[in-house]
Amino acid sequence: LLASGIYGVVKVVATAIFVFFFVETIGRRISLIISSLGMGTLFFIIGAILKTHPVSADHPPPTPPPASKAMAAMLYIYVCFYSMGWGPMPWIYVSDIFPTRTRHYGLAVASASQWLWNFVVSKVTPDMITDLGYKIFLMFATVNIGAMGLFSFFIPETKGLSLEEMDVIFGAISAEERAAHIAAQERTLDHEKNDARSSRSDSVK
Repeated sequence: LLASGIYGVVKVVATAIFVFFFVETIGRRISLIISSLGMGTLFFIIGAILKTHPVSADHPPPTPPPASKAMAAMLYIYVCFYSMGWGPMPWIYVSDIFPTRTRHYGLAVASASQWLWNFVVSKVTPDMITDLGYKIFLMFATVNIGAMGLFSFFIPETKGLSLEEMDVIFGAISAEERAAHIAAQERTLDHEKNDARSSRSDSVK
């Protein structure tokens, strides 16, 4: 219970520090890459420790052995890497990428997907731990580095960009087309202002 409480405190503090001080400095893409590599590495370490120093649930020792303390320490470090990337960053990223006209649909689908897969992972993990033992950490480590880390290399960086620039970033429109559209709107506005001035001048005369 104490270990779970410490884990929760570390997670909240690490997430708050990252969101308030580093998310706009490091950027989205680099944060996800570092987070994936850190989490995967620590899962490999935990899996190796659990393989070489298995824990017996039937006859637990009176005090935690050094291997158990080491795994607990790795989990605390793991949650720091999680909190600087794949914990808060998906929520930040989906709020960045959708343009105004599709923002409400995109955020709704993204939130539903996030909670759905959180539920799926939470549901199947206990059974996987029973069946795989230490191998589950090796599996998650491989997923973190091989899938999530690779995915992070290919997503566009959105740090410092406006919602209006997302169409250009994701290829819906070219930068030249966007610039021409803005220029056309500016000419239209200038024309309307000139017409308004002319109308006021005519009315005064």
